[in-house]
Amino acid sequence: MRVVYQEDLQQSIADALQFISHQHPPDFVRALRRAHAAETHAPAKAAIEQLLINSRLAAISHRPICQDTGVAQLFLRAGVGVQFARRDGAAPTGLQAVVDAAVRAAQRDSVIAHGL
Repeated sequence: MRVVYQEDLQQSIADALQFISHQHPPDFVRALRRAHAAETHAPAKAAIEQLLINSRLAAISHRPICQDTGVAQLFLRAGVGVQFARRDGAAPTGLQAVVDAAVRAAQRDSVIAHGL
């Protein structure tokens, strides 16, 4: 049987949520660059350029581009041989409580929490 500590799961989820709040996938950024290069309409080209600038600034500062970063939808898959436990030996909480705590932790380190 494999033991997964809920504290580790919570931290992993919080880290992943924080990462995706400020890091665009490389293929998305490449597509934006291609769209910018191909765009001939000045206002649209300027809008795409601003998206590229904002994406870069978000990645550099590790802060979301805007306060509305979407809704988290998590899917967890654990094998039948996995047991969830707590490091302090207390009874494990439900997985929903772990996910909720992870989302709260990720939000604490967001643009809203820092007042930027």
